[in-house]
Amino acid sequence: TEGADDTVRLWDLSSVNPSQSAIVLVRGSNHGLMALSGDGKWAVTAGDQPHEIRLWQITAHFFEAALKQSSQVLTDHTGAVQHVMFTADSNYLVSADTE
Repeated sequence: TEGADDTVRLWDLSSVNPSQSAIVLVRGSNHGLMALSGDGKWAVTAGDQPHEIRLWQITAHFFEAALKQSSQVLTDHTGAVQHVMFTADSNYLVSADTE
């Protein structure tokens, strides 16, 4: 989910208490840019800069290792990233910027 403070959180709905399971992926992101792959293995969020996106690998141990979790920063865009989408098979990420 994304809150009014531009914080993107991931919730573990399989946990005993899902309301206590939220992990902050990004705080104060550029805008509400986020997507989850159809297979549930990847999440993408806005990066720290308008031309960046962050790719997160969601594993079975993602929530246990939340403090150690890191993302890959994808920086090939020259303009502000506006849209992201995974392909139906989750093998590719498509992104579009303002340029």
